[in-house]
Amino acid sequence: MLTRILARTATRAALLAAAGLTVAAQSAHAVNVSPAMVYIDSRTREGTVTLFNGGQTPEEIDLGFQYGYHVAGDSGAVRLVLSETAPAGAPSAVTWLRAYPRRLVLAPGETQVVRIIVRPPAGLADGEYWARLVVNAVPQAAAVEQTRGQATMRLRIGTRVVGAVQYRVGHPTTSLAVEQASASRTGDRVDLSLSLARGGNAAWIGRLRAKLLAADGTVLGEHSEPLTVYNGIRWRFSLPAVGKAGQVVAVEYTLDTRRDDLPAGTALPAAAVSGRVNLSEGAANAARGR
Repeated sequence: MLTRILARTATRAALLAAAGLTVAAQSAHAVNVSPAMVYIDSRTREGTVTLFNGGQTPEEIDLGFQYGYHVAGDSGAVRLVLSETAPAGAPSAVTWLRAYPRRLVLAPGETQVVRIIVRPPAGLADGEYWARLVVNAVPQAAAVEQTRGQATMRLRIGTRVVGAVQYRVGHPTTSLAVEQASASRTGDRVDLSLSLARGGNAAWIGRLRAKLLAADGTVLGEHSEPLTVYNGIRWRFSLPAVGKAGQVVAVEYTLDTRRDDLPAGTALPAAAVSGRVNLSEGAANAARGR
């Protein structure tokens, strides 16, 4: 009989963390990790996260660090890719980070503060260095047996929550530009696609604010969502327009760094970027405020 532990990646949690949101506990995830983004500066070289077990079963927890980056598919849908090693030239902090404790058992209703220590090399250039905090949790519950052919396996289903760690040195700066924009209708929504280029030496953290416009300029709907841009990427946003998608002729958008949901200083200041794209064009549109 083979015993196997399966980790079920919390993809939504990973994307929310990438966007800079605090990931709240969900019914599928007994262990809550807060905050989802940890900022550590070169003066303190230390940060903390808090783990909370909101389930009914003790959880065996293991913490580690990987490099994570966004990848856009042909359709513009974005996913987070995790890797043990960073691409050449990437501003990775993975090998400098340690979690204390790294392994623990968290009882139901119990809270544990975990320290994240940074041990960087000397002579780092100003900027921001990135890693992903990966928290694997497996319940101390009876394994579920499954039989396949002549083999019987005992499965313990765990979850994985992915957060972000940003290490800032000196004077980090950031900026954002829209290189290309297009929009189209898909059922009861409007898809806005933006090719984004980041400047400076740190991630751009902010928010997309979009308005769906009728031919006479009437606002048919508004949409807002958090966004973090680490590298240049083409990002597709799905804007709800239930019952009104056929009336939408254009989208006005603004990308700015106003994030009231994050602690002060988390989002670095940068000039706002705004523009308008007509659904009938489906081609490049100039953006203002670069």
